[in-house]
Amino acid sequence: MDLKQFFRDFGEYYPSEKRGVVYLATIIAVWCAGLFIYSRVPPEVEEDREFEKAVASYYQQLQKNEQNEKEIQAFTNASLFHFDPNTVSVDSFQLLGLKPRVAQAIVNYRNSGGVFREPEDLKRIYTLDEETYEVIAPYIQIKDRLRQKDDSERWSYSSSDSEEKEQKQIVRIEINQADTSQLKQIPGLGSFYAREIVRYRKLFGGYRSLDQLLEIDLYKFDIQKLDEVAPYLRVDTAFVERIDLNKVVLDDLRLHPYFPYSVANSIVKMRDAHGPYKKISDIKRSHLVNDSIFDRVKPYLVIHD
Repeated sequence: MDLKQFFRDFGEYYPSEKRGVVYLATIIAVWCAGLFIYSRVPPEVEEDREFEKAVASYYQQLQKNEQNEKEIQAFTNASLFHFDPNTVSVDSFQLLGLKPRVAQAIVNYRNSGGVFREPEDLKRIYTLDEETYEVIAPYIQIKDRLRQKDDSERWSYSSSDSEEKEQKQIVRIEINQADTSQLKQIPGLGSFYAREIVRYRKLFGGYRSLDQLLEIDLYKFDIQKLDEVAPYLRVDTAFVERIDLNKVVLDDLRLHPYFPYSVANSIVKMRDAHGPYKKISDIKRSHLVNDSIFDRVKPYLVIHD
């Protein structure tokens, strides 16, 4: 059938038949256009949390490696020299490759009466990491030790000098067991700080890091203050009280500073709805518990059989 004959026959149709043909043609055209458009739409990618975590972990590792390379480069460019940690200045410590905060912490420790008698005493500075210490350790030369090796240059001390040095000897106090009277003995910590440290320790269930002292509401207790008192303190995480996820009730969990009501309520409700937790990481199923919150609360959680 040619095109002229088609239109001639179409003209003989009833109006209702003509409308039907037009409607059918329109439907076919729309359907074909829809198929064409659908074929061009990229397929929906299913959310893969494990893959996303792997990617995030990869980039975090890259950043960590870059930071390590920068620190290594800093030591490569540093002017390593023999030094006495009891006498060198902040600038000299930085020339050795130490970070400004670490250098200042050492000087603050000395200003508060601390004395380094052995190279290992430098490890009392909690901001000084082990890798940095290993680099500078061979260059530590404490004046007293060197002079004791040479009889011709040996120092002689009066009894008063010896007594003064004994008074300056550092006794490190375990922060998770100390009472207020022990804490008040630390230079720079008075009754107020000692009382507040013990009060927040009870709320936390124990300290897992000295940096947590910066999180609590202590008047004028900043990084400089922490660096000053840190050499007199040590942390034993064995004394940290842990919360059993499968037994704790909402009213008790919300009392912990790291568990605001919304997070505590979500954790308890998930347990009630889905049964006991099998592992601590199960609380991350709550949309309120992100990686940052989880890393913060994990040390305070446990699941008992």
